Amino acid sequence: MSESNDKAPVPRQFFEDLGFELPEEAFSFYVEGSKIVFNVQELEEIGCSFMVRETQEEFPLSEEQLKKLRDAGYDSPEGFLIL
Repeated sequence: MSESNDKAPVPRQFFEDLGFELPEEAFSFYVEGSKIVFNVQELEEIGCSFMVRETQEEFPLSEEQLKKLRDAGYDSPEGFLIL
């Protein structure tokens, strides 16, 4: 997945309208088949250092959610940044 496409970042409100509650740390997403995958950046403090880790959270999409993503042009495995 690559988040470096020419599209503008997707507003968080778009996902709320789809029924998703995004964590503040979610920074990008992509659609793979009938599921959406959010990339989430986690910051962990270890002593005097910090470790940044990227995790992924997958969710199934309903037909209605998938249609809204397709209509908006966001149903790609290429990935999109989240504003």
